[in-house]
Amino acid sequence: MLSKTSLKELDLPTRFGPTWAWVDELFRDGDWRRSFKLEETHDDDTIIVRAELPGVNPEKDVVVEVVDNELVIRAQRSESHRSHGDHVYRSEIRYGSFIRSVPIPSDVDESKIEATYKDGMLEIRMHSTAEVPEKEPHRVAITRQ
Repeated sequence: MLSKTSLKELDLPTRFGPTWAWVDELFRDGDWRRSFKLEETHDDDTIIVRAELPGVNPEKDVVVEVVDNELVIRAQRSESHRSHGDHVYRSEIRYGSFIRSVPIPSDVDESKIEATYKDGMLEIRMHSTAEVPEKEPHRVAITRQ
């Protein structure tokens, strides 16, 4: 059961009034929820991370880095406005900067991480190995398929 202490631990917004009023906000697009969806799967000795990033240019708008034993994915989506007379439009597309990170297991060779982008989906493959070289922060190149 959630308490005031557990709400603080979950870092959920409490600015919406009474303690349970934040539940209503979970189903809205607040600034604190700006992100993108991830999927992590394992296939034998390979960890596959997929990020849903439609509408971005992987060469300009996406950066994949390895920093402090974490895979960090940063993306930027620019907003463009169109005006068509007096018509009113609604937009549910999120714009701005987004960032997610995934812990990398200690047996992954970070120098062999591969990233590809196809049809709005970024796929990153990390291979486990018995020998792990010394780890340094570095960028992962993204190839478009």
